[in-house]
Amino acid sequence: MSSEVLLTRPNHRIVHHRPERSRKTRVLITFGENGLSDAGPWTDLAVARGHETIHVSSASAYQGLELADFTAALAPVLEGRKVIVCGAGIGGFAAIRYGSAIPSQIIAFSPRHDGSLAGDHLAEGKVNEGNVTVLFDPADATAQALVTEWVQPAYPAAQLHPMFMTGTDTARALDKAGQLVPFLEKSLNGYVPKKVKQVFAPTSAKGLWAQGLALWFDGDTKTALDSMLKSARTAPEAGTLMDIAARAQSVSDTEALRTVAAIVGEHELWASMNGKTARLLLNAQKAAPAAANG
Repeated sequence: MSSEVLLTRPNHRIVHHRPERSRKTRVLITFGENGLSDAGPWTDLAVARGHETIHVSSASAYQGLELADFTAALAPVLEGRKVIVCGAGIGGFAAIRYGSAIPSQIIAFSPRHDGSLAGDHLAEGKVNEGNVTVLFDPADATAQALVTEWVQPAYPAAQLHPMFMTGTDTARALDKAGQLVPFLEKSLNGYVPKKVKQVFAPTSAKGLWAQGLALWFDGDTKTALDSMLKSARTAPEAGTLMDIAARAQSVSDTEALRTVAAIVGEHELWASMNGKTARLLLNAQKAAPAAANG
């Protein structure tokens, strides 16, 4: 592999890596998290498969890296090439921001930034007309806000993959589940998967909870609560049961509340319930005979 520095600044660095032998037309551009580096976590993967890569890094959350400087530095390498831009965390934010300035396929995992660029308008100066994929946990407030307030207005047709229970590091969760490398390999071959499996076993407590969150996210609250209750039966915990109780109350699902109360009683978790939840569950239990008798 040979390497060439395309741009170097006190806070920014762009390095081009070329495999010894390759005739492949795709170039992978990776954006790192905070800190200067010559290569990223996926550089070796791409080079080993015969793809040229460009790694972009920053010591200032990409503040001060002008779009004009970025595009000018990459222009000699990218001419006539198909481009995939990829990053996670702050690198995911940068992948979307800078990938929008060039014709490319953009992939971002759990995108986020430090708040200083919140006023940035992605649609202004946008060259890329589509081909954006974002994988994120909707419970990650920063990623969710970026998707709804920043990505979707500029890219209404963006492929969004909610990855529940992955937190702020979707890429790491996918890697642990053995899904990240196949996802990137398919993307490098020109096919970005339109469906991504959840990272937990479907019948495990986390898997059932993730399914419940996905169903809740889609508005199917009844089936969502059923899945969450299955999760709670598998691994009964006070916090989980209180969460289910709050959700059940919000949609007036008294049957789910009575089921939560039964699980709490079976596992002797009453002392772990806060007062409000305990009263809610006890009232649901008391109402059961009356409801049964009409």
